[in-house]
Amino acid sequence: MKRIACCAHRAPATISIWLLALLIAGSYTAAAIEPTELEPAESADAGRCELEIKGSYEDFNEGHETELEAELSYGINDHLRLGLNVPFEWEEDGEDGIGDVGAFLEWVANPESSGIVVGGEFKLTAPTGEDSDDVGGEVQLRFSKAFAEKHGLHLTLKGYYESEDEDDDHDYGYQAVLGYTFKPVESTTLIADIAVGEAPGEDEHSNLLEVGLTHEFNDTVEIGVGIGAGLDDDSPDFVAHAGIEFKFGGH
Repeated sequence: MKRIACCAHRAPATISIWLLALLIAGSYTAAAIEPTELEPAESADAGRCELEIKGSYEDFNEGHETELEAELSYGINDHLRLGLNVPFEWEEDGEDGIGDVGAFLEWVANPESSGIVVGGEFKLTAPTGEDSDDVGGEVQLRFSKAFAEKHGLHLTLKGYYESEDEDDDHDYGYQAVLGYTFKPVESTTLIADIAVGEAPGEDEHSNLLEVGLTHEFNDTVEIGVGIGAGLDDDSPDFVAHAGIEFKFGGH
């Protein structure tokens, strides 16, 4: 699968500026569903089960790809959430089927902090997909800062590891996502972000600009939609995400 990743040679400086903005800019509670590449740091919501079903479409120079993913997770406490996700992929070249099944542990160090909330994720994937030959993985660091009640600044850093069966080689990739959120009302969140990085096995950097929206109908159902466009020739031409999340137990 061609991963949406994205960046320019100025990425380290851009990340430093964003971290400084987080330091200057109140605790943050984001919507649990993520309709873009941005993944804020947030409470794991102790005792809460979440079932998320999300579809994604990506159009790039070599063709297009569609993915449907089911994810089930449980909040062990306010700091840890354990989950499993199963993707199904449809590619233009006919390589359809189940992708790499993954197990993940999300963590947050200080969910009640009035400063910068720090969290992340550890993920391992099994080689159940057609293109994989060995265990893969992903590591994330997340930083979120709320301010003026309705606004939020966020930084998500991701590192990827994959093993391709074509040459039995190990590939690494990275992604940095800088984002802003705004809540016009308590149940709705607007999202804008830029994702920069390099996908595993790819030689090009890419840049992706995204916007999205999440809405909570009640305490148990939430939806999210997002779209994005590449900013250069090495980036996906267009991406789209849509998902629904069901929450059980807990509060």
